[in-house]
Amino acid sequence: MKIILNIIIFLISIFGYACSCKDWREISVLERINNTDQIFEGTVKSINKIDDKTLSIEFLITRKDKGVDSLNSIVIQTSTDMCGSQFKKGETWLIFSNSNYTGLCSGNIQLFQNSFKEFPVSKVSDKYKFYISKLQKFINEISELKIQREFVEFDKDNKIIAKGIIGTDKQIKDNWYYADFIIKN
Repeated sequence: MKIILNIIIFLISIFGYACSCKDWREISVLERINNTDQIFEGTVKSINKIDDKTLSIEFLITRKDKGVDSLNSIVIQTSTDMCGSQFKKGETWLIFSNSNYTGLCSGNIQLFQNSFKEFPVSKVSDKYKFYISKLQKFINEISELKIQREFVEFDKDNKIIAKGIIGTDKQIKDNWYYADFIIKN
């Protein structure tokens, strides 16, 4: 009986600490970009343990997409638990961070041989191809933004799901429109 109780407690502890990440397809790509402080491509230079729960990751920035225009490197924190991102020295990533923190649910993408600009969307699961292709398109456009302009995002049925202006500082201007929508696989 004691063994069964220990197994139940163990299983509860595993599921109690598991991450529950949202499906990024549930919000528009532009809303995700607009609600993220920093978006950049970087190579892991160093990993340091701050305490039992937190790691400090220094990235050498290889491409500046949003919120890191004046930086050559940046230090981002992540958790050491299951919800933290797992990085290794020398790896290159597309990072999404808020307040210099990222985690498993931030939707970071490891870039094995390419920049996200040339990321092979054809190798992505069919379930995410449409979303990743829009993410790639908008990040590329925002990264190269030289003048303030309006951005419009469409769903698979060609309906507008996000619309608004982004300035040369890569920040949103005025009010944005974000539609509630349902994911269609």
